[in-house]
Amino acid sequence: LLLCLNRVWITETGFDLFNDQFMLMPRQFSDYLYDLNTKVEKDVYCLGGPDVEKWKCKKEELIKRGVRSPMLEKTLDRCCEDVFKGDRRGASERIHFRHLRNGNIPVSTGRFPVALVRR
Repeated sequence: LLLCLNRVWITETGFDLFNDQFMLMPRQFSDYLYDLNTKVEKDVYCLGGPDVEKWKCKKEELIKRGVRSPMLEKTLDRCCEDVFKGDRRGASERIHFRHLRNGNIPVSTGRFPVALVRR
């Protein structure tokens, strides 16, 4: 299998058949992708994702649960409402692609001989 090393490669089957975080990643991108600080930048990995309760991005709910300024504004500023729109399948992929785009990392899809097995 010969791959161009100037980009991250994901399977063309996407989230339907494989884990949405599976990719072939050249070493020059790994520091950025595994750096927690790059993931929590505004508009990258954010609150309101597919594994976060929706109430955490609703002002009234946060106030009801005791969250006050300035934490209230900081929390709402980190919400990504786009992951709640439409079909929830693929929401984590949108967040993941935001991270890649924010790091100016090119992405391509490919057909890979991959078999994922769970025990």
